[in-house]
Amino acid sequence: MNADLANQTLGGKVQFEKSGLEASSEGDASLLEIAEASGLTPRHGCRMGICHQCSCRKTSGTVMNRLTGNTSGPGDESIQLCISIPHGPVAIDV
Repeated sequence: MNADLANQTLGGKVQFEKSGLEASSEGDASLLEIAEASGLTPRHGCRMGICHQCSCRKTSGTVMNRLTGNTSGPGDESIQLCISIPHGPVAIDV
C-alpha cells in the first residue's frame, strides 16, 4: 500500500538535534533508516506506521508520508520516523 514514490524528488540533509549529528540521504530512505545508519537508536516498534512508538517532533523542514504520499507542513509537528521520508532539509528532535 505504498504511495507512488517514483515521481518524487526525495532525500536531503537531516539534522538530529538532540544528538548533534547530521546526515544526508538520497531516495526513499525513512528517517528511522537514516538515523540507524548514522549510529543512532531511536525508539521504534513495528516499522510500518501502526504502533506510533517512533513518533517524534520535526522542528523544521518537510517530510513525505511513505504510506499516504502526503507531504507535511514546513514547521514544528509530530511525525513517525519509520514512514517519514525527507523532502529536502529536515531537523528532528532525535
